[in-house]
Parts: sequence; C-alpha cells; structure tokens
Amino acid sequence: MIPPLVPVPKGLAKPTDKLCDSCAALKLTPQDFVVRPGTEYLVRYSTTNVQQFGLVEDVKEKSLHCPLCRLVLRALGLGVPDEEAGVPLEVIFRWSTDGPPPYRNELHQIVHRHVVREINIGIQRQGGGVCDYHSRLDTRFRLGILANDAPTRSKSFFSRVIKDQIDFNLVRNWISICNERHKNCAGVHRALDPVKFTDVVDEIRSFRVIDVVDKCITLAPRSCQYAALSYVWGQAQPFWSSRSNIVQLEKPGALVLPENHDKIPLTIRDAILVVKELGMRYLWVDSLCIIQDDGDRMQTIEKIHVVFGASALTITAASGVNANAGLPGVHAGTDRSQLIVEIQPGFRLVLRPTKQNYTSASMYYTRGWMFQEQSLAKRNLIFIGGQVSYTCTMSNECREDEVSEDRHANPKALEWFNSSGEEETIREAEHMMSEYSDRLLTYEQDIYHAFDATITVFQRVLNANLCHGIPDVFVDWFLLWEPHALQKRRSITPSWSWSGWTGKSLPTVCENSATCSSSAFRSEEKRSTWIVWYQRTAHDSHECVRINSTRTPSEDSAATQRIQACFTFTCSQTLPTLRTLIVGKISVGISVLATLTVLYVHISFPS
Repeated sequence: MIPPLVPVPKGLAKPTDKLCDSCAALKLTPQDFVVRPGTEYLVRYSTTNVQQFGLVEDVKEKSLHCPLCRLVLRALGLGVPDEEAGVPLEVIFRWSTDGPPPYRNELHQIVHRHVVREINIGIQRQGGGVCDYHSRLDTRFRLGILANDAPTRSKSFFSRVIKDQIDFNLVRNWISICNERHKNCAGVHRALDPVKFTDVVDEIRSFRVIDVVDKCITLAPRSCQYAALSYVWGQAQPFWSSRSNIVQLEKPGALVLPENHDKIPLTIRDAILVVKELGMRYLWVDSLCIIQDDGDRMQTIEKIHVVFGASALTITAASGVNANAGLPGVHAGTDRSQLIVEIQPGFRLVLRPTKQNYTSASMYYTRGWMFQEQSLAKRNLIFIGGQVSYTCTMSNECREDEVSEDRHANPKALEWFNSSGEEETIREAEHMMSEYSDRLLTYEQDIYHAFDATITVFQRVLNANLCHGIPDVFVDWFLLWEPHALQKRRSITPSWSWSGWTGKSLPTVCENSATCSSSAFRSEEKRSTWIVWYQRTAHDSHECVRINSTRTPSEDSAATQRIQACFTFTCSQTLPTLRTLIVGKISVGISVLATLTVLYVHISFPS
C-alpha cells in the first residue's frame, strides 16, 4: 500500500555547516518530531507557546553557515525585510501536530490521533507587534523530519523525498486505493442526478475525446472512462478542432503528425502522457474535443458540468499562466527540488509546503469558470507547486512529498468524512458562494453562466432554486451576507445579492445560528419569519410570482397575524402591489440561475 521510500540525496551538508548557538540551544532530536505517549493533548495547531527564534537580520547572517537558519529563511522568503517602520522584525515558531483525519467513536465523539510534530514558522515586530509582511506572506511553511529519519516503525505522515520526475507508480497507487475503498467516488457527480443520468454520449451530441492510444480525436464510445483536462488558456495560441480539420484529426496518428503535434500546447501534450501513464485511453480537452466553429459548440459549452461531472478523473493544470506552461514533473529533468538540510547525520529536516501555499499566486484559482470544474471533480489530479497531488470526494489529499496513503485509506476517517450529512448542507452552500464570489471573470455577463453547474448541487443539497445566487427557500437568511473587503458594484446584477458585487462575499447563516441543518432552518422559518417573498417576471411587468417557501399561503397569514403585535403598521397584506420598477423595457442578461430578474418583498405601510 505504501511504496518504498526514496533514498535521501547525498551531499546535503556543506563543509562549513554548523548549527549556530541559538539553534544548538534548541537541542532538537528526531524524537521531538513524534507525538509521544502522554502528549496526545497537543492540538493540531496551537497559538500558545510561541517561541522567539531570533531577529531576521541575525537569521540572514547566520544562514550562511547554520543549516537550520538557512531552512527558516527559505520558509519566510528570501525577500523578507529586516525591519518595518524602523522596528526590527523577529522570527517566531510554534509546534503543531498532524495525523489521520478525525473519526467518530462508538459514543459518537470526535476522535483525533496526533502522530507527527512539525515546526510552524512566523514573523512579527520585535516585542510582539503584527507586521505587514506577515499579513502579505501567503506561504505558510512547516518544517518536518524526513520519513527516512523518523524514529518510528510507521512512516505515515512524515515527509517523503521526491524525484525530479513524477513516480506514476505512486499516482496509480492513490487511484487504486480510491477505486478499492471509496465506493462513493465511483459513477457520476451527484450534480448530474445519478438516478436519471444514463451516459454522457446521450447528454451531449457528438461528444468527442482524444484517443491516446490511436493518437487521434474520436467520438466517445458508450460507458467511456475518460479524464477531463481543466486548465487556463491564457495568451497561448490554441490549436483547435474546426469543421475544416476534424476529418483529418480523426484519423489514427493525426495528433503526432508534425504539422499538428507542434501546434498543440504543452499542457495538453503533457496531459496526454499522463493519461497513458495511468493506463487510461481517453482524454477530453475543450479546444480539441469541441469543434469551435460548429453549431453544436454552445450545446457542449452549456453542458460543461456534464463533461466534468461524468469524467472518471479531472486533471488540473494549476501551475503556469497559459496552456504552454506544461505539467511539472511529467518530463525528466524538471526542477522539483526540495529544500532539505542536515542537522546532523541521520537527522534531516525539510520544508513542507501545502497546496494552499501556491493557490493564492496561481492564475488558475482566480478564474470563475474554473470553479465549477473543480466543484465537479470527484477524483482530481492536481499539478501545482512543482508537484502532483490527488484528492477525491471521500478523502484527504495525497501528496508526493508526504507519506499520506494511510490518510487516504483509513476506513474510520471515511466514515467520519461522510457522517456530517445534513448538518453541513448550509455550510456547504455558504462555502460555494464565498469561494465563487472571489473569482474573476473576463466578461461580467458570465457571472451566472460560470456558476450554472452549481444550481443542481443547490437543488439537491438544499432542495432549493437560486434567484441571483440566493437560495429561494432561505431568502431571509442568505441575504445576510457581508463583504470580505472593499467591493466594486456589478451593475448588471441586483445589489442585494452577493452576485451584485465583485470581490469575496461571506454568507453568515451558520455564524448567526446554533445549527447548520437545512431542516432546522426550515422549521425556524415557519416559526419566526413573516415576510412573503415574490419575484417579478420582468422589470416592466406587474406580474409577480411567489418564490419557493416552506410555508403555505395559509401559514403566511398565520405568520403575519402572529407578528402583528410587534409592529404599529399593518402586516396583513401578503400579495404585492401592482406596480412596475421601471417605465419602458430594458435588456437584462438572463441565465438558468436568474430566470426571474427582481426579488420583491411586500410590506404594507399605512398611508
């Protein structure tokens, strides 16, 4: 299950290397990086017991000869300043722990097992003041011991040495574990309604894929097991299928002909190699599998959620700024160096970055259209930060640089991962809104189109439709969103919704409630809310439609009677006044998420 460890590179220690007095005083040993019996009370990340490591200026000077100072400096970034506003900056550190995912025991208590200890590096102004550099520092590196040097029989959760080229035996092992142990990862994404969904070729007319064996484009066979490539085009000149070349591209060997092969962006060529290495045969790529000047193009684009929701694997090219960036590690000679230092013979520490260290600087994770592709990925092979990792709907991340297979295969963890159920439905909806609102769109009118695939998730998770991004059965609650920072108005959408603003929005439903259960919210709505919500069919129309609600019209009347005592004005009217919002006709962008363009609440005040 766990592949053998790669030998540690030789020559890590420089002839002049020696721990400085401050680092030597820490008296670090391999045993310090293991959670010993009796210390399980340690939390995963503690803000207490912060220790001073030294001034940044001193760490820089000592890093020339001290291996630990050198590792710490790289964790902070080579551009870290010595001072801010005339105040020296100092390095701080604290211990944290890691281990298997939590699970519920027989008493339904959440159980954490802490196995590995790590050092988290930070920075502050001398004396404890918060510094601007730290708030801008996106890399949150940890220092850990190599699995080769861990003083335990099990090497799980310790750091692993990686090669200059991806070991696809490792990747195949991750997918094999998933196939054997994660039944919920099989089949199509829940957004496609597994009960009604038959086959992708029934959903999309002339659905094409790349045949990596015959090296050509072909119509997909039924029950086709294919990988879908999610990537950023950027400014790269794409090579695409058209009505004039599709017949030629469908001939075996067409994609390796020089006149075609050299025009295919490197990321796509690398993805073809990855599919072959994984023992799969078919790959879907938008530029080659959609005939760009054909009448069926829009039909396929509108069903991108079907393409990714039905794929056996998503390959995510999250590094680079365009389609020519390639997939790091696919080819030999790629610079995938880890920073490893030797503290003493048989005791080596390494920087342990996480995927989140790189996402903030990745163009991929800023794009709105990429959100639904990631949301629909049941099995996801992600290339970022010079490495490849694997995630699925049932498990934590598998990484090249960590012995993480046990994290991926633990059956108790899988039980916990899927035990939250209804309690997390509202939180899941909040997360989707928050993450998507932070993405960028080249064309503002795509605000709903790039979110289309998520509507079916909301329909199934919340049993609700969306009106301008707000779940209709929980309007009262989801209008309570807040901006994460200063936002800019998006004029084509209503200001009362998060979709009416560019910038991250934070729904506060769970924050202001004791539960995140959708059924609890439905009961609360019947008990305590009294507003009757309507949607206008158009800006210039009198016609209003009552939106979905957990209450019946008779319950509406009961609710208003119950609340009447709280107000001096009448609350008895539950039908909207006949009026229009504007005079004349305007053009409004409509999508499947916004078939009704205005949300309207009727409250009758005395004249």
